[in-house]
Amino acid sequence: MQSSMKLILGLLLMLLLAACDPIARKTSSSTAMIGMKAIIKAEGREVTSEITDVDGKYVSVDWSDWNGNHLRTVKMYRGLYPVGGVRHNGQYEYDFNESKLEGLFPLEKGNEASFEGTFTHFEENSTYQFWVHMSVEGEKEISLPSGDRKVFVIHVTTEFDIEGKKQRQREKLYYDPEYNMILKKNFYQKYRQSHWRAISIILPGDADQIAPQRRRSGTVLI
Repeated sequence: MQSSMKLILGLLLMLLLAACDPIARKTSSSTAMIGMKAIIKAEGREVTSEITDVDGKYVSVDWSDWNGNHLRTVKMYRGLYPVGGVRHNGQYEYDFNESKLEGLFPLEKGNEASFEGTFTHFEENSTYQFWVHMSVEGEKEISLPSGDRKVFVIHVTTEFDIEGKKQRQREKLYYDPEYNMILKKNFYQKYRQSHWRAISIILPGDADQIAPQRRRSGTVLI
């Protein structure tokens, strides 16, 4: 009897530990927090991103400059890959089988996911096919004023078929699975590249406790 009780208690403890670890399980909903903000250093300038909505595994983020001018809105599956949004030139949508992304989870080195779909830009009335391959390189830590954050480095290669011409882009994402937020991103295209990094995270209700940043406005490619 005692051995049976110990076995049951041990199993319950394992389940509780897994439930507390957002990395160790395939979550049924996002762990992102509405109102969380990130101060982003992008091309020598500072902008802000804020999580404005969480719907199941979908996370919506607003980007703005320090004057409050809207830069873009993006809706992301698990806060990792876009499914749609609004940019300065209009609304867009990625249509693909989002369950394919679950091949990365639970996140660990070597996990991969591949999928294809269509990208639609509504104002331009244009639709393109695209193919994606994602792979998890491993874990790292990113230092922030609020403390070090454990992130997973994820490589993303996307190829678009635009009017019969192939266009490829590569991204290196530093993804925080607890916040469901990308804390650093390196982007490469044939004739363009960009880099940005979160330099501060502001949790909901903590805005007054964050020291003012040096603010610089201007157009930033993100």
